[in-house]
Amino acid sequence: STEDPLVVLEALKLCAAKDPWKVIYTKADRNNKDSWMHVEKRGAARREVMLAMMNLELALEADAWVCTLTSNWCRLIDELRM
Repeated sequence: STEDPLVVLEALKLCAAKDPWKVIYTKADRNNKDSWMHVEKRGAARREVMLAMMNLELALEADAWVCTLTSNWCRLIDELRM
């Protein structure tokens, strides 16, 4: 789980081995800013929430995922997967 597009690209390269893994990710403007806190339009905030829920659903359905448990988002995924 990451918001850094370079990490996504590196994961895609690493998973393109002899027996490739299927990597699923969402194409979205990834950054570490809380953009939903600064939006003026209600639709933009709704979009951020929907992207978060979609990413959560994808993570929960995955057979495996790479994450750090120091991240609250990753801890949420870990707790819900149990």
